[in-house]
Amino acid sequence: MNRIKLGMCVLLLIFGLAGSAFADTVTVNATDSLNIDGTSYSLVSDSYEGGGLMWEPSGTSYKACLCRMVAYGALQAVAGYLGITDLTSSEISIVTGWNTDGPEELYELMGWTGTNFSYAQNMTDNASLTLADAWFEFTINGTTYRVTSSALNYEFTVDGTESGYVEDYDFFDYRSYVKNGGTGATKSLFSSNIRDQIADNLSGVTYFDVQAVPVPGTAFLMASGLLGLSAMNRKRK
Repeated sequence: MNRIKLGMCVLLLIFGLAGSAFADTVTVNATDSLNIDGTSYSLVSDSYEGGGLMWEPSGTSYKACLCRMVAYGALQAVAGYLGITDLTSSEISIVTGWNTDGPEELYELMGWTGTNFSYAQNMTDNASLTLADAWFEFTINGTTYRVTSSALNYEFTVDGTESGYVEDYDFFDYRSYVKNGGTGATKSLFSSNIRDQIADNLSGVTYFDVQAVPVPGTAFLMASGLLGLSAMNRKRK
């Protein structure tokens, strides 16, 4: 009887794993264009006048919008993961946990509207975003694909003796410092150095993890199998 129960638990776990998906790392190049609804869009350009979707107003000039750039890369990643070259906006709905205006602005420019683009519920406050919040979910033909930005996209190099340097701070720590009212040398270091390095990263080759989101039934099978194995293990002890 125990062997039968064990076999059933293992089968439930196998079916659950088969129905779920492990994340694949997808490498994309920001300089590549995307075709949406028959129109070709480009992200990167040397200046605002040169076109491209990466720019946002900044005072009397423009600056690279990091949030737009990540949102573009996420869309490239899901297209590459599925082997799609031409996307139809009306067939793809988008949800993101990245709580800034950048993704919405970018996707609206590319054809998405409020009917098929939204922000997730219970998001992290804008000023306190972390890498864990840099995710996008694209639902295509009934299947949802979760795309998360890799930490590689936010790597930078700073001299530890430079004014404003904070040991163990990553990009998001510096961003939160500035967004929460931080001033002085640390703000200057972020604005004039670190931010520019990240913009350079996002203007080139970037990395995203992509996986299909398991349907509820799949999650139930996995949970049932794991619980069954756990219960049998406790009985043996």
